Amino acid sequence: VPRLAGTLGDYDAEPRTAKFRVDIPRLMAAIDAAHMNTYDFLIWHAKTDWDDFHDFVREARKNNLKVWVTLCPPSEPPPSAPFGLDYLRWADEIGKLSEENDNIVAVVIDDFWSAENRQLFTPQYVARLSAILYRHNPKLALLPTIYWETIGDPQFIKNYGPWIDGIVFPYADLKS
Repeated sequence: VPRLAGTLGDYDAEPRTAKFRVDIPRLMAAIDAAHMNTYDFLIWHAKTDWDDFHDFVREARKNNLKVWVTLCPPSEPPPSAPFGLDYLRWADEIGKLSEENDNIVAVVIDDFWSAENRQLFTPQYVARLSAILYRHNPKLALLPTIYWETIGDPQFIKNYGPWIDGIVFPYADLKS
């Protein structure tokens, strides 16, 4: 996906205020100091993260910063708030927000292919999810997080390849 080329970023390191809101000025200063061009915002730590994400996206746009958003899967309670496990609603809301903020470039679903999450993330469900995202913004990338045992799995590629734009592969267990 061309919009993801050259990504230099960080993930889930939002500094917080005393009221546990995202401290956007401090976060932007840290991103700038590290010379990053992308930030992956995890919506999970507080019920206010979705509201803080809106404010962060607008500030990031002013600074030409690309934004990814990561949602937690069913296997990592509590679910991302406010839409919980309704990933179709998440796709609709993030898609709408990306219409106004073209710096939102990717949606990540963490631990996408773990055993606990397979019941929900069927190929049919993911096809619906991606259709909703692309209806709002065809440039958005849907990026599931997968791990070593799924890399190169021909069945995974066959079933999900048409509906995803890439993967997030955070690490390999090199000892096994």
